[in-house]
Amino acid sequence: MPNAEMVGRGRVKAKKMKNGLVVSGCPRSGTTLMYMMLRYAVEGSVFALRESSASEDSKKMRINKQPRQVFYPSRQMILMIRDPRGIVTSHHAADKFQGANKNYYFIGMRSGHSIQNKTVPEYAEAIRAAVADERCTTLVVRYEDLIDLPDTVQFNIKARFGLRFRPGARFSDFWKADHGSYWDVAANGVRPLEPPRDWRQHPERIGQEFADPAHRELVERWQYEVNDGWYQPYSELA
Repeated sequence: MPNAEMVGRGRVKAKKMKNGLVVSGCPRSGTTLMYMMLRYAVEGSVFALRESSASEDSKKMRINKQPRQVFYPSRQMILMIRDPRGIVTSHHAADKFQGANKNYYFIGMRSGHSIQNKTVPEYAEAIRAAVADERCTTLVVRYEDLIDLPDTVQFNIKARFGLRFRPGARFSDFWKADHGSYWDVAANGVRPLEPPRDWRQHPERIGQEFADPAHRELVERWQYEVNDGWYQPYSELA
């Protein structure tokens, strides 16, 4: 998984540090999936009923999910990333601003999403800063690893944050629980883990979003490619 050296260095202006554990990172990178897995498997902690920011209102460990919390780092954060090409070609069927418009992409390299006008590169810089912030304990998790190796990710989270898991509760079984309608909608439907959709099915989107070499560099920085040669077939679609 990515480490501090890979993700890099940087700073964001942070508000007062808060306790608890926050699942954050780039939208469409598995923050909801991670949160539902934690809700299913962790014991002895308090979970927010809806997406919320960091909190200090409980003597128990409070676990929240809020992607934009990365711009205001908390003391403990799970930071989700994903192949940027998968992020920019991701739809959200329940987006309350765009409805079921399947031609609507949730977030891009050049444009922010409908809730907060932040782009993928801006989220990437905030993730850099949170990892570099010595006040934060962070773990960067790839969405692809969460899909392919959920129980390994669970072990790494336990080692990093000291969470207590229910005996026999595995991340890979999260879908068997009733998570409630709010999280069912947020996850586009709770179901067994399945491979991410192929970003290659959106050639024009890829050509336009990665025309800027700086945007292709993020694919390399997050170690999804070793160079930008992958972009050549899409360059004429920019």
